Amino acid sequence: MTITTTSPRRPELPRPATYLLSFVDSEIATVLDEGEVLRLRFAAAHVDLLPSAHAGTTPDTVAAGYLSGLELLLWPTARPLGDAPPASDLLGRIASGQIEQVRGDEPRAGLAALRRVQVPVVLEGPLTLRLDFANRSSLQLGAHRAEFRLDADARFREALSC
Repeated sequence: MTITTTSPRRPELPRPATYLLSFVDSEIATVLDEGEVLRLRFAAAHVDLLPSAHAGTTPDTVAAGYLSGLELLLWPTARPLGDAPPASDLLGRIASGQIEQVRGDEPRAGLAALRRVQVPVVLEGPLTLRLDFANRSSLQLGAHRAEFRLDADARFREALSC
């Protein structure tokens, strides 16, 4: 008698952009200044899984949950606008946040304040990232490019709240 076993396969994350990131209630795990790039790594990104990600879903059956393995890279080295808080204050839950993108040649004429961003995505600037943390610290960073990138081992976990 032959017994065949199979190991459970980890479900692949849908590609391309199939998640809608909400800055509110997301958590930042690390902030790394790598010279030309500022890297913000999310411990848990609050996202909606878009209908195209699962066969058989309809627009009213979008799943809400948390995504691990998401990072935000900003170019050039993002500079704090105003006084920057200590790096230790830039971790934890985000109370509110948005990324502003100027569209067009005239400043403020085409300003889009994005509180939710479809990920993964690359945004071209000028951009301003504004984050207010639950610990009452805030951060504003300017950049010409922002890339929301998923790791190969990124995982979505559906929220179990009712």
